[in-house]
Amino acid sequence: MRIPMKISAATLLSGIDSGASDRWTWYLGSDVCALSDSERHLGHAVKEGDFWTAYDAIHPDPLRNGFLTLGRFRNIVGAIEAIQSSVVAVLESQLVPGVAKTKTFLT
Repeated sequence: MRIPMKISAATLLSGIDSGASDRWTWYLGSDVCALSDSERHLGHAVKEGDFWTAYDAIHPDPLRNGFLTLGRFRNIVGAIEAIQSSVVAVLESQLVPGVAKTKTFLT
């Protein structure tokens, strides 16, 4: 389910690299945003007061008891860029043209 937002997704993401947009989708809400593909949850950002905290859902935190925290950002664009930098590069490195591949991720 896509969460409605006051600002359009196109406007919000206009300055962000969308090269993988055909494979990964952002679900945008006023307090929570999530990135996923057809198989799994990849990352999310949660608004906490005036900041957004970004999480990478395919890498564990150092204690291996939750998602890897990427940082706190003053705006959602910074959080989205951090998630994409952390997650999409890993996923693209696992793609082999013409070969179906099973991917295993730690969550």
